[in-house]
Amino acid sequence: MERIRQIRPTIILPLFCIALLCCSAAARADYIFGEPVMIPSTAEPVGGAYPSISADGLTMYMEVDGENWQAPAAYETDIGIMTRESLDSSWSHPVSLGSTINSTRYDTSPWISSDGLTLYFSSNRSGGIGSYDIYMSTRESTQAPWQPPVNLGETVNSSLEDFSQCISADSLTMYFVSMRLGGYGGTDIYVTTRETTDSPWTEPVNLGPVINDQYHNSGPSISSDGKTLIFCSLPDWDSDNELYMSRLSPDGQWSAPVGLGEPINTAASELYPCLTLDGRTLYFTRYNANIFPEIFEASITPVVDFNDDGVVNLDDLVIMIEYWGTDESLCDIGPTPFGDGTVDVKDLEVFMSFHEQENTSENVP
Repeated sequence: MERIRQIRPTIILPLFCIALLCCSAAARADYIFGEPVMIPSTAEPVGGAYPSISADGLTMYMEVDGENWQAPAAYETDIGIMTRESLDSSWSHPVSLGSTINSTRYDTSPWISSDGLTLYFSSNRSGGIGSYDIYMSTRESTQAPWQPPVNLGETVNSSLEDFSQCISADSLTMYFVSMRLGGYGGTDIYVTTRETTDSPWTEPVNLGPVINDQYHNSGPSISSDGKTLIFCSLPDWDSDNELYMSRLSPDGQWSAPVGLGEPINTAASELYPCLTLDGRTLYFTRYNANIFPEIFEASITPVVDFNDDGVVNLDDLVIMIEYWGTDESLCDIGPTPFGDGTVDVKDLEVFMSFHEQENTSENVP
């Protein structure tokens, strides 16, 4: 539902009238998801899945059905890319990354680093440690060719399946999915870290029973601040996936996952989420019965109508000031819609940006 946003032309920033606040804010989320839209190129369809978006939002790495590249065997998958000229442009048709990255087997779940110089993916190609391993390829610049992939080794990869990895914005933390022994369900989400980008990855740690349950948990995507995890959960292979979200508390504990609900989760299967670096867009894959997977995007907008009265004005700013310096999620809307754990000047900047946008729109004839 679209919220009515009216911001009065004049807002005085210095507020010393907090004591005048006499009502509590409504308990609800501090962001809303827009209606998901299928990106143009997957409407053909091409069997696109596992979207991963470059930091500038102009390149999408994805898994595509290998039959599109005339692969030797049916249903094998390759890694391809789509590009666009601007954030408002349509995506190009997928182009294969070629034989340097892709093998004659299943190459899947690509994830591009924030600097665009390292590509992670999983594959069941020969010579691996398990049935699926995680690999990485590097390049010297975003215009340079990709180098031959390197297996991440036995610390990360097990004798079973390891796949569907995502990398933090600083490239020092990796979340991934594994079927290794000792988990809670069919597939669990693990995390591994390293001190620098030249350091080795540490022994992976299971995220525990709050995130992982007896089902299949997969497709993790971590926000740029490392405090919001979105992933998919599948009760069994014949059921529909849904996307869930968990937040990391200041003491390092993940909150109980909450389903994203409508309009993101539907009667179809939603999986493989990817948050953009600015946290303003969610990409994910949707599977409907008996058709190709399709990639969708949905906007994520912070809610600045803190008292839920249908208008955004001085009253809402007073509420933000009341919670200044706390971790109140209602007003923690910056620098991304998920916040950063503290109500501070970053949140005020987001609030004022809505003020400026609305003032501009109101003055347009």
